[in-house]
Amino acid sequence: MSVRSLIKDIRLAANSSIARDRQYRDSVFDLTFNKITTVDECFASIEDAILNVRNGAPLLATERNILENAVEQAFRNVYTPRNIKNIHKKHGYKIFAHPNQHEGESALANYVGYRQRGVGGMKLAVYLRQGMLTANSLGPTVTYAGSMQIGSKGTQNRQVINALWYTMVREALRLARKTAGVKVPKTGQKGYGARNIGSVGNSSRALRLHGPTASQNVYGSTGEVNDTSVPVVSLVEQLKDIKAEGMQLPDGVTSQLIYNKAFNDIIAELDNEFIINSETISSIVNADKIIRIQIHQGGDQHQGYMAHADSRSVNRIIDSIEDKLLNSPLGLSSHNYQASKSMSDMAKDAALAQVVTNFVTKSGKPDMRYKVNKRAALQNAKPRKKSNKGKFSNKTKGTRIATGMIAGKSKAKKAGVSRKVQNQKSAVGLKELINAALPEAMLLKMHPPALRNRTGRFRNSAEVTNVNMGPRGGTQIDYTYMKDPYQTFEPGGAMGSVNRDPRRLIGGTVREIAQQITGNKFITTRRR
Repeated sequence: MSVRSLIKDIRLAANSSIARDRQYRDSVFDLTFNKITTVDECFASIEDAILNVRNGAPLLATERNILENAVEQAFRNVYTPRNIKNIHKKHGYKIFAHPNQHEGESALANYVGYRQRGVGGMKLAVYLRQGMLTANSLGPTVTYAGSMQIGSKGTQNRQVINALWYTMVREALRLARKTAGVKVPKTGQKGYGARNIGSVGNSSRALRLHGPTASQNVYGSTGEVNDTSVPVVSLVEQLKDIKAEGMQLPDGVTSQLIYNKAFNDIIAELDNEFIINSETISSIVNADKIIRIQIHQGGDQHQGYMAHADSRSVNRIIDSIEDKLLNSPLGLSSHNYQASKSMSDMAKDAALAQVVTNFVTKSGKPDMRYKVNKRAALQNAKPRKKSNKGKFSNKTKGTRIATGMIAGKSKAKKAGVSRKVQNQKSAVGLKELINAALPEAMLLKMHPPALRNRTGRFRNSAEVTNVNMGPRGGTQIDYTYMKDPYQTFEPGGAMGSVNRDPRRLIGGTVREIAQQITGNKFITTRRR
């Protein structure tokens, strides 16, 4: 079954035990020393120490204000461009600081000065862009390319984070002690040094937080969300790999069209849950874009804000998508994902494949620039005779294609069945066939100057609503699409254009599909 096969693949990727190590070795990382979360954690660290000395007596309002001011000033004093650069150099990093971001990041990506530690060595290099160090409202940001070393102890990146963190804790303690009105444990007091206060057990309280980098309720008013947790990035990379392999059918799956539909439906559901690099998952997968993993420094108290993209939540979302597609009465297309298809469904698959293969270039040959045309269109199609202009081959003559549809010579006049009833059945069958083929057929035509396929939402909203077959052979087909926001591209709209007119794209595609199925050239279309 297509859905279960794909769900199995992405679930395995999301729960991979080596995914984190692979990402740390190969991916691009933007690490933000987030001001708000770092200040929060530093305040909590010192407050815990004070409460411990006082046997739990809470801080007064004036004490809290003094400590908050000291911690914020400590962040400004410690997380400076100069300190961030020097601490990276101290721990062996090659520094790239070109004022042009593209050139600086290119130099970082091409750097090959690997340190031979661990499996295959490690690239110790970082790009420091001045603007990101000083102007980013969330805090200073640095970029690594394959520089987040594998392993949990003694990594260079962890050493950089901890060196800055413990320096900030020490600076906050110093500033708080300078101000009368709050008693902070002395540096020399046993168990209350900066390293003790800034740690839990033997581990630093400064954590690298994967997942959403910002949200309105945590990081201020930016509203930015970036679900670059390990499981989300892993499943998206798996989807990219499946797409790159040309959507090859796994064992047990026989229909390319249904497999493609399952693939697109799963991505559409994931689009509703996650955002990566401010883009939809469908955009990243279809364009094979590189994912920049976002990490922010924070503390354990902030882990809950990242919960939507953690392993538990991702697995629950995957289960929900599988259930929605297969079992829910309101599922997207659960009837299309049956393991054993009926004879009518298998005939429909063959018919749809035959239809799409008739979309050709000006030379009269199938347009093979698209993998969807190579795979989806040709999977179930059989060779046709060139002389059979636009119709099915002679082998299909007189064969029932789908409910109410007959290829070749019509046998509508049966005893007790009126021509009107037969036309109604044929209209219903034609409507179903067109709607089934329409998203794939539109995809072949969605390239400049026409509208381009980005999320799939527009082409999947196109739908034939009514087919009216006249007694003299003429056929009128009504269709609709998501008018908000796409009607703006119709001539007369705010972004109106003849080339990008949705009616031209949908109407032309509908007419072409109908002509391929029926052989009837007298077909008109109308947007409702």
